[in-house]
Amino acid sequence: MLRHNFSMYGADLPDRYEGVEARIPRGWEDLCGPAAGVVHLPNRLAWSGVTDFNLADAGDRFLLYGIMLDCGQRDDVKRWVNPDLLRQEWPRLRRGFTSQITRRWEQRLPGLAPSA
Repeated sequence: MLRHNFSMYGADLPDRYEGVEARIPRGWEDLCGPAAGVVHLPNRLAWSGVTDFNLADAGDRFLLYGIMLDCGQRDDVKRWVNPDLLRQEWPRLRRGFTSQITRRWEQRLPGLAPSA
């Protein structure tokens, strides 16, 4: 008879979204990322291979900001995310990422959430 060990199925796994709030800057004024040029991320963030992101390219910008939302630490986000580009990119990021993450960003940064 097969018995289920529920700890194998996630009961003992940590919450993937625990600590997300700690990674989000406290306010818009903390975001100091470049508005143009190429951003080079360290391997600890861009471990899948692509490390250079051209901010003029919408695809690169989406990937870069997605990495920041998903696994960037607060200092990473402050260093590489530009407030104007984040506002511009947010509608796509909001559609492309789980609301478990985007909702927390919208709560922290006034004006990021879409108007009702």
